[in-house]
Amino acid sequence: MAHVTIYNLDGSVAAWHKTPVNAVASAATTVEQLELPASASAVHFLKLELRDGAGKLLSSNFYWQGTKEHPDDLTELNKMAKVTLEAKVNRSFADGQQVVTVTLHNPTKSIALMTHLQLRDAKTGERILPAYASDNYVTLTPDETRSVSITSAAGDFLGNGARVVVDGWNVTVAPASIPGVSIGPNVDAEPEHWPTTGLPFQTVGLR
Repeated sequence: MAHVTIYNLDGSVAAWHKTPVNAVASAATTVEQLELPASASAVHFLKLELRDGAGKLLSSNFYWQGTKEHPDDLTELNKMAKVTLEAKVNRSFADGQQVVTVTLHNPTKSIALMTHLQLRDAKTGERILPAYASDNYVTLTPDETRSVSITSAAGDFLGNGARVVVDGWNVTVAPASIPGVSIGPNVDAEPEHWPTTGLPFQTVGLR
C-alpha cells in the first residue's frame, strides 16, 4: 500500500490518500499520477510511504517542491516556524562499540525540516569520527517520533562522555541527558555563531 501525504508549509495536511500496489521484485512500478489540490501552499511537502499487507513500514521518503510555475522558488521555506524537538537519549555497549540512540519527538503543529545530528566528545566538543548513523537529516511531521542510532568505537571518548548536537533548517532541541551522554542544540550551526570571513558574496542577480 502506497501512502501519500501532502503537507502545506504551515504543517497542515492538504491531502492524504493511499493506493494498493502490486509490484514484482527489482523493477520500477508506476503507482499513480500525483494531483496537487488547489489548497496546497506555494511550497509544500510530500511524504511517501510504502507499507506491506500487514501495515509494516517498508520505506519512507520526504520531498519539498514549489509550484509548476515556479518549481525552483523555495524561498517560502524561510518563513517556517521554529520547532523545538523533545528528545530522549540512551547508550549501550557491545563488541567494543558504543551505540547512542536518540529518540526525537515533534510536539508542534509545524514540520521539523532536515533534522541533523552529530556525535561529539562531551568535554572537548570535537566530533567523533568515524561514527555511523542509522539515519540523518530526518524530517519530522507534526507529532511524529523518530529514533536514530549512532555507532562508534567505545574508546573514542577517553572517559569524557558523549554529546549529541542537533540542528536543522528550522530545528532546535530541548536539552536532555543521562549519565555519560547528553543532547542539546548545535549552536555552531546557528547563523549568529558563524565566523566572520570577510569574504565578499553576491546577493542579487543570481537568477
